[in-house]
Amino acid sequence: MGMKYIILALLLLGNSINIIAGTEDTASVKEHYSIFNGVLTANRVNPAFMYGAYKYQYSEMYTYSDNERTDRPIFYQLGDGHSDIGIEVNSYVKLSKSSIVWGEASYRSGKKYNIKWNSTTDYALLYPYVMGDTLGGNLNNERYTFAGGYAIKTGKFTIGQYMKFRAEHEYRTTDPRPRGIVTDLSLRFGVSYDYHKYIIGAGLGGIFYKQTNSVSFFREQGVIPEYQMVGLGMDYKRFSGSNTSAYYKATGISTDINLKPIDDEGVYISATYDYTPYRRILSNLNSLPVTTLYLYHYTCELGLKHISGVGWSGFAGINYEKRTGDEHVAGSSSSTEFAVITDMTMYRSHNADYYLGGALNIKGVSSWNVIGKLGYMDYGSKYVYPVRSMSFSKVHGNISAQMIRNISNDIIVNCNVSSSYYMNVRKNMSMPYATMDYANTNLMEYTYVSCTDNYLTTYASIRMDYNPQLWKQYGMFVELGGGIINSNSNNGYKLYLSMGITF
Repeated sequence: MGMKYIILALLLLGNSINIIAGTEDTASVKEHYSIFNGVLTANRVNPAFMYGAYKYQYSEMYTYSDNERTDRPIFYQLGDGHSDIGIEVNSYVKLSKSSIVWGEASYRSGKKYNIKWNSTTDYALLYPYVMGDTLGGNLNNERYTFAGGYAIKTGKFTIGQYMKFRAEHEYRTTDPRPRGIVTDLSLRFGVSYDYHKYIIGAGLGGIFYKQTNSVSFFREQGVIPEYQMVGLGMDYKRFSGSNTSAYYKATGISTDINLKPIDDEGVYISATYDYTPYRRILSNLNSLPVTTLYLYHYTCELGLKHISGVGWSGFAGINYEKRTGDEHVAGSSSSTEFAVITDMTMYRSHNADYYLGGALNIKGVSSWNVIGKLGYMDYGSKYVYPVRSMSFSKVHGNISAQMIRNISNDIIVNCNVSSSYYMNVRKNMSMPYATMDYANTNLMEYTYVSCTDNYLTTYASIRMDYNPQLWKQYGMFVELGGGIINSNSNNGYKLYLSMGITF
């Protein structure tokens, strides 16, 4: 799909939304961008809870530039930065007193810099089961996203549906030349019920994922090995080297339960559970499955919120991810066909983040919002044989502050600043160095240093909205942001610029 067709689709979406959108004042901008309003909104993963999520409808269309670089890669597999440009439309519209729709459409094009040990798209999702090599290079990236939801209220019941589709293309035009094509579809269905002063609800969803992944070589000097990685620097030696084509398939489920007060003052509870098995299949060996990653994700958040007068909130939660990896052992080949004779669970990891925090909202000529958060993160991974393990723990804190103010009847200024600090408090790594070559040793030592480093990040932004009465429901905005990242061994920066229209 060409860029011009994406832009045309975004423009058509924006025009169609504008037909049904009513006139709203600058209050809609303040509501949708208030960080205090975003506290304790995990329930919105259930599409039924999007009904009544906002008092005002709001739509915007904008272009943006996003750039980030570090002195060296934090992780080899993710590179040392990226530069992206894109266009996006998103909207929240009330069709009637009992129904709402919301959605987004976007296109992004850019480049990732100095990727190594990774030739597979969606590394953060699929690790450790990716292809990789020791040479790497820059990667070009394109992403298309379309999403939409609908919720309708009838009596005390609300029913919602949501769909999101992502298509992504990643490639390099110099050897080694990886190419990854991703289609990622998620569907959700939710229902809620008004019970006394609270809304209770549950949701169910499906995850459908596919990626085709290949690496090509065209230089006369020859090829280098592509490793089928299996965790903590290990590779599946039988199928590493010349097997440079694979694809991934997955079908998963997602569930949630939620409780929130009808008037937004009171106790909030949200919990989710996702399970998706991702199979890696070698296409040039008659679709032989070589690994399966079982990805489990649990979240739970509990909090109390008060919005009258001076608003405040307190909350606590857990975000827990578990990965279990099976290697499928194939027998001897027969006419290039391999039969799987057994499965061995060789890789396990967990990443748990426990946190608590609070928020404050002070209304007036200017609206002031502050959110503070403290947490403890624990990570551990292990490969069964030869035994490899890595673990670490960190304490972390974050503070975010925001000021939103009308400097005239037509102009809103939105200023944000946030800072986070991650401090390592425990670390351990055990490796069979006697059996590891230099490249593999360097990969794991580098990864260990990056994982156990202390990090300080700071980011600030300013956005200005212009909504003159003569333009009726139309407005325009510009936003500029920037930040830095510092650690014991690395430094970097982030720059962001966007401009667009609201309607």
